[in-house]
Amino acid sequence: MSPSRPTWALTHRWIEYNGHFFERLKTGGDVYSSNFPQDLQKCSSKREGFPAGYSSLSIDCLKRCTNKYRDHYGKYRVLTNNCHDFANRFSDMLCSRTTCPSWCS
Repeated sequence: MSPSRPTWALTHRWIEYNGHFFERLKTGGDVYSSNFPQDLQKCSSKREGFPAGYSSLSIDCLKRCTNKYRDHYGKYRVLTNNCHDFANRFSDMLCSRTTCPSWCS
């Protein structure tokens, strides 16, 4: 079972996995970075104190899913398809799957 976070909060939420950061930006872009979350200067954010889960999915899989996220889930919407929804969906994928989802190909 994957952790789920509230989907409406005045903070920025992202996923850190094996040293890479995956996030949904207000500008509508879905990005990954190997350095740090991109929207930290625009919204407050903090790292949680313990790992939310573990996975065997590859970084390449998550990069492909990030690139295809908008095609699969639609454009950014502040109340219904935001960074929190993105993080919850990626968390679920990381915690419940052993293979990359077909929509990420």
